[in-house]
Amino acid sequence: MSGRVVGSRAQNDTQGMDRLHGEKDDVFHYVINNEYFEVDQPAYETLVSREIYRLYYAPRSKLLLSIEPGA
Repeated sequence: MSGRVVGSRAQNDTQGMDRLHGEKDDVFHYVINNEYFEVDQPAYETLVSREIYRLYYAPRSKLLLSIEPGA
């Protein structure tokens, strides 16, 4: 998939005892063509947002395999 990629950050409720204390987990995504791909924080911080990239992913699981600058 190719196109402009935007970074997205959200907070999800935690599980177990942390949930009782109101703690949240940060979740990071690359968004391209209305598709969301979960990434870790260093990958999120590395992205130059709104640039054109080519993403390679597993279609069923939406697991991001690779990303490269594209034209």
